[in-house]
Amino acid sequence: MRNCRLVALLDLKLDSDYVRGKVIEFLNRLVEIGVAGFRVDAGKHMWPGDLEYIYDRIDDLNTAAGFSPHTRPFIFSEASAVPRALL
Repeated sequence: MRNCRLVALLDLKLDSDYVRGKVIEFLNRLVEIGVAGFRVDAGKHMWPGDLEYIYDRIDDLNTAAGFSPHTRPFIFSEASAVPRALL
């Protein structure tokens, strides 16, 4: 499910430079105050290229918060279930 409503929830328009910029700005602000990781809810419903674009622009973790230089944030999401017929 992409480019749609998930249940009654509207999508963010992640292919928009403005929306991507706001998401990146928000995540980078969290990194700046010491957040080390993110769980992306409903990530399996987002386009991989949109997520990659955003993830690549998140700053390294804040060394002033005690993290080693060049340490990347930890990002995880739920996994898609594999239909039993494919097991």
